[in-house]
Amino acid sequence: MKLKDLGLFDLAEVLANPGIILNPGLAFREMEERFVENDWRAFSEYLTTFAPEYQDTPDATWDPSGSPMKNFWDLPKTAQAVHLPSYISQLLLISWRKTDAAPLRQLEGYLSDVLRYLGQFQPLEARIAQFLFYDRMRARNEDWKAFCGEIRTNFSKPAGSKRTLLKAALNQMLDTYLLRAAQSMHYGQKQEADFWIATQDTGLAYFAKTFFYDEAHLSPSGLFSTFERLMPFAEMTTEQYWLDAEALFDNFSEAPKWQISDEELASLAKEIEAKLLERL
Repeated sequence: MKLKDLGLFDLAEVLANPGIILNPGLAFREMEERFVENDWRAFSEYLTTFAPEYQDTPDATWDPSGSPMKNFWDLPKTAQAVHLPSYISQLLLISWRKTDAAPLRQLEGYLSDVLRYLGQFQPLEARIAQFLFYDRMRARNEDWKAFCGEIRTNFSKPAGSKRTLLKAALNQMLDTYLLRAAQSMHYGQKQEADFWIATQDTGLAYFAKTFFYDEAHLSPSGLFSTFERLMPFAEMTTEQYWLDAEALFDNFSEAPKWQISDEELASLAKEIEAKLLERL
């Protein structure tokens, strides 16, 4: 495929503007190790050739001297503390994905476990679970079936061995982190910013069409916009599973919340990991 077809010429024009930052770090962290060196070289050569005036910030790119992460615990301690809730959510998603319960029962069980382990409802992860547990084979609309299939594929990576299970949980957590990046309204908590995600993962792109961040309603800190659900397909407002799932979301979002320490979360994550590995 040509650079023009990939939109890389257009990207060069964008990068010529002031105040633009590229951050490909997550892509390199998720990448298979054998691809990293060549892809990093291609990324660097692209900027040198097509966007020589582009100036990156020191913290916006990943250091290629580091190895790609194989599991969550390869993250720095400070990053672990930030991402533990999302990581636990993905472990629980894998756990419930391995059950034979009916779709709505899987979703309800997953939401109950998230509340029990994390003390809060997570709207983004709940939306992911809603798609993951949906029985898309019953869908009559082929476009809708394919749409759901791509999202499911992205968030149900192979987890049949210790290596693949831990890598799947990590990669899925990184995807949620990427999706949340667009929620931020500030760069470095001081400078106002507008975040965009560029991805070739069809499932991730499709999923992004099912929600938006509402800048009219901010978090208490004022740094993040709130999560709102969208219904791009009619089936999401007519099929009983989707209607029941939305009712579950409303109920769990109103449940009492409580705080859990980082130490407790780390212990819970390792406990869930151990239980999943025992079932392999």
